[in-house]
Amino acid sequence: MLDESALKAMRPTVLTPAYGGNVSIGFTKSLLALTNAAWRAETLFSIRVEVGSSLVTRARNEMLVDFLLDPTLTHVIWIDADISFDPSDVMRLLRLDLDVVAGAYPIKNFMWPIDLPPGTTRIGRADFERLSTRFPVNSGAGLPGIPDDSGVMEVAEAPTGFMVIKRCVFEALMQHYPNLRYVPDGLWSPERAALCYRFFDVMVDESTQRYLSEDYAFCHRWRAIGGKVFIDTTVQLGHTGNYEFRGRFSDALSRPYAIGGRE
Repeated sequence: MLDESALKAMRPTVLTPAYGGNVSIGFTKSLLALTNAAWRAETLFSIRVEVGSSLVTRARNEMLVDFLLDPTLTHVIWIDADISFDPSDVMRLLRLDLDVVAGAYPIKNFMWPIDLPPGTTRIGRADFERLSTRFPVNSGAGLPGIPDDSGVMEVAEAPTGFMVIKRCVFEALMQHYPNLRYVPDGLWSPERAALCYRFFDVMVDESTQRYLSEDYAFCHRWRAIGGKVFIDTTVQLGHTGNYEFRGRFSDALSRPYAIGGRE
C-alpha cells in the first residue's frame, strides 16, 4: 500500500450517475465528509453528478469523456447515489494502487431464511443484517476466493457502485477494443465524440451464455486482456432503498450463498 503522502500527487474524479437528480442522505453526508478528507490529505478531487440520463450504461460511458479529455486526471471513482461510505475507505482504495479495485455493498434484499449459529434462538438487528446480506461479487473459476493479509481479494466480477479505476485501464481498453467506439446522439464536438466508448455496456458471455450487467461486462473485458479486478473486503458500505442495507464483505465470506449473483 502506498504511503498517505502519495495521495497528494493524485487527481481523482468522483462520478455519480443520478437519474432524476435524486441522491440519498447517506451519500450526501459521505460526499461532504470526503471533501473534508481530501482537503486534509491535500488531494485535488473533482466531483460530477450526472442528472437526466435514464440509461445508466450511456450515462457511465459519456461521463468518462471529460475525464479522458483531461490528461492530468489519474483515477475514476464511481460512487452510486444510493451508497453511503466512510471517506477513509476511498483513500484506502486509492492507496492500494491497483488498476481496478472496489468495495462491495449488500444487495437490496434480505436472504431468508438464514441459518442461526448453533444454540442460538434469537439474534439482534446487527447479527441479522450480518447473516442475511448477499453481495454482488463473483470470485470466478481459478481464483482462490480468499483475501490476502490486507483484506484484498481478486475476483472475476465486482460492482461499480464503489469502484476505483486507474486511467491506464481505459487507455488499454480503447486500444484493445476499438469496436467499442460509438457515435453519440446530440451535438458533440468531434474531439469529445471520439472518446465515446462502450466501456460499460451489457453483454452475453459467449462461453456461459450469461447476461452480464454493465459492471460485470466491464470486468469481463478488462480481465480478457490480462487485467485483474480486486475487492477490498474490509470496506463497509450502506446501500439505501426503502431500507439501508449495510454490510462488510469480509463478514460474508464464510457463509454459503452470501456472495455472487447480480445487483
